[in-house]
Amino acid sequence: MKSSIYIKSLLLLLNIYSSVIFGQTTVTDSFTNVLKKQKEDSNRVNTLNAFSKQLLNQGEITSGLPYANEALSLSKKIEFRKGEQRAYKNVGLMYAAQNQVLEARRNFTEALKLAEELKDKKAIAEMGDVIAWCYTVEEDYAEALKFYYSSLKYWEESGDKRSIAKSLDGIAFVLFYQHKYSEALKNGLHALELYKEMGDRDNIARSYSTTATTYFNLGKYREALENNAAARKIYEESNDNAGMFYIFQGLGDINHELAL
Repeated sequence: MKSSIYIKSLLLLLNIYSSVIFGQTTVTDSFTNVLKKQKEDSNRVNTLNAFSKQLLNQGEITSGLPYANEALSLSKKIEFRKGEQRAYKNVGLMYAAQNQVLEARRNFTEALKLAEELKDKKAIAEMGDVIAWCYTVEEDYAEALKFYYSSLKYWEESGDKRSIAKSLDGIAFVLFYQHKYSEALKNGLHALELYKEMGDRDNIARSYSTTATTYFNLGKYREALENNAAARKIYEESNDNAGMFYIFQGLGDINHELAL
């Protein structure tokens, strides 16, 4: 069960921290050249954090972790709390990407403590979302919801639609695994509407797909079929083969129930 939850929730985590990946070789060379010239100060910490995050985005976890750890060590040495908070976050994300959830949560928790010390509300909400992700994988749903709802409150106050949608996604995901399908659907549909407002086609497709699964578990097969078809249309237009795989998998289940 946990492996299934991990795979699906990893997609959610990647959604939370998705970013554009630039040309790898050029960016890597640029960072390494800058680091050669920098002293042990806050500028070097910032560069190390930026470099490790870039390597994380490129999927180069093994290469990125030493830079993130160096940023963490140096920021502690010079008492650069903001840099330390970001380093803990990056280290946590790298462990999460390797399915080392306990280590990920330990680092995220340290990042949260520093964000609270710095009174950085945005960072507090970000850490709340990723700590909730960890608890979801660990199947501690009560703790997961506590952190998701806390983050959602801040995002709603700030009016950050994208982050609101991502927290709602997380809440819907947890409620689904608690078999609270009606509540999961409510949150999932809310997230879907926000993605539509932003014109975020990737997340619109993913939301249609997950909503189809929720409708299916509610026994609402026609609605499941409609949402499945809406997701399929977007995936086909973007040539997303991975998305199409999940669509066809869900389509088979729905058609089987409709044939009964």
